[in-house]
Amino acid sequence: TFDDSSLNSKNKSYVSHAVKVWKDSGTVTFKRSTSSPNKIVTGSNKDTSVVAVCTTNFSKTTGKISKFKITLIQNKMKHISDEKNKGTVAHEFGHSLGLLDLYESYNKNQLLYGIDSRKSIKPSKKDIIGAKYCTRK
Repeated sequence: TFDDSSLNSKNKSYVSHAVKVWKDSGTVTFKRSTSSPNKIVTGSNKDTSVVAVCTTNFSKTTGKISKFKITLIQNKMKHISDEKNKGTVAHEFGHSLGLLDLYESYNKNQLLYGIDSRKSIKPSKKDIIGAKYCTRK
């Protein structure tokens, strides 16, 4: 679950896209809940290369992610296309599952490519394999 109740409608549309593409991947279903400890919020960052950030907390007993927070950096997102912002938010949801950034240039077509020039706005086969591994029980 996640709580995005503080977001405006445009940012919620990016979140809705992320939720849909991860659900369509067959990997995970995210649900909105205002009582969720997992938050999606807006913020600002002086580092102009950062568009969004996902921070995670891990359970000491299971080693799994127990809580996440995605911060959408508004001073950066307002200068980027809706399509790129959809990809960025879906990318951050991948981090909430435990996926790491991919930096090798041959990963440009992966949602978790960690550089702004990523070409994907939905999980690729590699992203899905990683997500299934991270969310296994």
